[in-house]
Amino acid sequence: MPEIPRRGLEQAAAAAGPELVEWNLVRFGHLLRDMGVRVSSAELLDAVRALGLVDMGSRELVKASLRATMVKSAREVPLFDQAFDRFFVALEERQAQAELARRRREELAARREQARRELCFQGRPLGLTPEQLDGYLRLGEEGQRRLREFLDQSSSGVGVHPGLSSLVESIVRGHLARWLRQENLSFLPGDEDGGLGPPPAVGPDTGLLLYQDLKQLEGPELERALRLARRLARRLASRISRRHRLAPSRGMVDFRRTIRRNLRFGGVPLRLAYRRRRVGKPRLLVVADVSGSMARYSRFVLQFIYGLSRAVGGVEIFAFADDLERLTPAFLGARPFARTMAAVMGQGDIWGGGTDLAQALQTLRSRHAACLTRDRVLLVVSDTKTVKVDVAAAELARIGRMVREVLWLNTLPRARWRDLASVRAFQSSARMYECYTLAHLERVMARQVLG
Repeated sequence: MPEIPRRGLEQAAAAAGPELVEWNLVRFGHLLRDMGVRVSSAELLDAVRALGLVDMGSRELVKASLRATMVKSAREVPLFDQAFDRFFVALEERQAQAELARRRREELAARREQARRELCFQGRPLGLTPEQLDGYLRLGEEGQRRLREFLDQSSSGVGVHPGLSSLVESIVRGHLARWLRQENLSFLPGDEDGGLGPPPAVGPDTGLLLYQDLKQLEGPELERALRLARRLARRLASRISRRHRLAPSRGMVDFRRTIRRNLRFGGVPLRLAYRRRRVGKPRLLVVADVSGSMARYSRFVLQFIYGLSRAVGGVEIFAFADDLERLTPAFLGARPFARTMAAVMGQGDIWGGGTDLAQALQTLRSRHAACLTRDRVLLVVSDTKTVKVDVAAAELARIGRMVREVLWLNTLPRARWRDLASVRAFQSSARMYECYTLAHLERVMARQVLG
């Protein structure tokens, strides 16, 4: 295998073409990054060199070599194994997967066309988007039947009238949009313990769940992720409540720092280090995007904040889409989280709408200026996609001078940031972190927000 310079491995692989090992390694590295595993160019070079020392015909040796050079923690091992098994497959299996994907696309197209024929007003199909047709397909038989009955009753005995047709179409669109918002937020109603049940046991599936994109979770996986998020929040809250800091001369002995301080004396504890409980706790100001594309992510972040609220204290919580809505009073109650979110969603009218961060920040500064103090950390949860980006960036910079710090949880993978002008606009006023998995969320909350 030819030697490749340390700088420019990806450019060299791209120039060489798909027939070389380096080409596939670079693509595999991109896949790992998208799944949450940090892989640098130096590690890709190590992987190239490692493959040059093993039998490339042995799948197990190749897998072990790549795992040894690319994986840095035990939590990343299940994710690496999943990525390897999906990426490095035999040609016949890859062709079979492509054929299966093609059949699924054709089946989905046929089901959409059937739904389009069923959703007609006076014999004319409604102008619904593919996403709305998918929402209709997921309604279930009873929901689909009721929607068809509504269209049949609206069509009977009425002459063709453009205004009535537009009204009926608007009603159907609104119904499907509301149902899709509820599905994206995935509230689990009727559970007195917040809709989450007991925490799951730690196992191989838990490791994979930590690194999966939250927006892609469905059904049982989504429910398990909600339970895991609650468990992680409780664990972090417990750790915060037990934290200590160094004390100059009194308090409890800090054994770890005492041992480190006395290494020069051969471990004899001649100089003691003390600790005492922290007095100050972080004060957070959370502004979460609950527009259609962001509702699922924000639901997990808000659950994390809900779990931390008693340990942190002084949390102010806002949600925004086309404007801003204060959620703090609802979160201060003793209701389970699922009921709390169901209540605030039912009372508000911004959930699932468009995104106007500029208007939301202007509302925050004009109506809730008392929350903007120098001891607060502003936590923004959004993918940066909004109207009036320049105005929003200027408003964020103005607010940034009023608070201690601005942290931004971006739900887009870091690899996509360079293509978005909105990311560059907001990065000048905020420290931005990718946050689209539970692993990202736990790490950012533990190290950057509450560290």
